[in-house]
Amino acid sequence: MSLADLLPLAGTWTLGTALAAAVLAWYQIGSMGLRLLIVVVNLFAVAAMAVSGASPPVLVVSGVGCLAAALLARQPKSAVWAWLVTAAAAVLPALGHGPITILGEALLLGGISVGLCLGHWFLVDPNLPRMPMRLLVGSSLTGLLITAITTVLSSGDTPPLGSITYPVVIASGVLTAVVLVGALRSLEVPTYKGVQSATGLFYVATMTVSAFVVLATTMRLA
Repeated sequence: MSLADLLPLAGTWTLGTALAAAVLAWYQIGSMGLRLLIVVVNLFAVAAMAVSGASPPVLVVSGVGCLAAALLARQPKSAVWAWLVTAAAAVLPALGHGPITILGEALLLGGISVGLCLGHWFLVDPNLPRMPMRLLVGSSLTGLLITAITTVLSSGDTPPLGSITYPVVIASGVLTAVVLVGALRSLEVPTYKGVQSATGLFYVATMTVSAFVVLATTMRLA
């Protein structure tokens, strides 16, 4: 397995994060600072595409989209097109995975990445609505289920990393699901501590989901 094998995964991360950001921008959730934070996270996803071998045109278009979203941070509805440009550019590298897998990984990675940003921004603005965060948890759980199903249906006999892959991918997937359900339950707590707990669980989810999606990719490559 090489870095190039992870290009579709980097593409779905960029795609999912950009689409989730577009939805938040359309509904004008949060302030300029939150939008700039999401731009930074999406630039990390673009950098992941660069490291894994994305073509220069893809990197230029996705980078320009992120730059435009940053410049339009004070006008969130105007920035929606910029996020859609970034998402469109990420489709090409993501095509290394099947369409259903792309959908699952985009929901999973985009939901967790933007959910973490949104939860972090509650520290700045405790009056943000909780419903977007709940929806991001729900989309992440949906994406996790889709990705797990497509991995089971398309995995080969022996993953490149050996048989140890199976217990680790199962454990990381189950732990990710448990953590996300915990975040959903935490958001039901009416006090600010509920949001704090949910944000902390999103941090944990970023670690567990990283192991899950990378190992799931190796299983599908077998």
